[in-house]
Amino acid sequence: MKEDIFNNYQIIVENIEKINDNVTKIITSSANYYYYQTRLSETVIKEAYEVYGVLKKHNILTNEIIKTTYNTYSTKDNYVLVKINKDLTNNLDLEDILLFLDNQYMKNNRSSNLSNEWALEVDQINKIIVENKINDIDILTIHHYYVGLAENAIYYYNMYVNKETHLVVPSHRIITLYANDLYNPLNLYWDSRVKDLSDYFKLKMINKSFDIQELEYVLITKKWDKNDILELIARLMYCNNYFDSMKRYLSDKKEDIKKYLLMANTYQNDLKIVMMMLNQYYQIPIVYWLIAEH
Repeated sequence: MKEDIFNNYQIIVENIEKINDNVTKIITSSANYYYYQTRLSETVIKEAYEVYGVLKKHNILTNEIIKTTYNTYSTKDNYVLVKINKDLTNNLDLEDILLFLDNQYMKNNRSSNLSNEWALEVDQINKIIVENKINDIDILTIHHYYVGLAENAIYYYNMYVNKETHLVVPSHRIITLYANDLYNPLNLYWDSRVKDLSDYFKLKMINKSFDIQELEYVLITKKWDKNDILELIARLMYCNNYFDSMKRYLSDKKEDIKKYLLMANTYQNDLKIVMMMLNQYYQIPIVYWLIAEH
């Protein structure tokens, strides 16, 4: 690996530390790096590199993708070298997310086909469940519940969200509750300005640590239009975390999919609280079954 890094980047490695199967920490005399093995295409990595450049101009420093000596963004073996500017071990907090929501670097509007992507994902998973003859009653109960939420999210998005005013900012492919993932430049791309917020609040709901006061703080301190708010509630209703887990379960049967049954009541209650607050501030249409007693 030391030789590969020298050949591709002309960097002399002093030490290496394996983080996991896909990530190695590289120690040199002048800087430290992460060496990622990735499936991302050169085009996708280039976009992430460009988003990093925009953030840097606005004094938001994430970790930095280093181009190879061949002027490519990854090696022929699909490795990417990333200079560590922030090596964080703390949990993600709301201020980290809000740091990326700045109108100064908002990109041009673009139309969105998000609801079509959701519908396709649900159809594909339904097809695999039928083909695999899944008949566990708990798993089917879980699945029907989250498909029901997804259908409402798709209806809501198609009915109310103006997809031609889809404002985009630097966002993240992967949002966990670990701050270090937020500053990984390979996660950067252009997306809706509510994407990261919805992922953050969704994870808090799943972990049963959602705080409605955090959402109220966001509503008060940042400027939103009604389209942002409508998209936010639609994204919160579509539990992509569940569908990702279901795909892993269908692949290897090892995923603990039943945890989503245990959290369904609290998840729905949090959605109810969110919808009532958003209605209070922005008079959004109500999904009445969601706010009904259960």
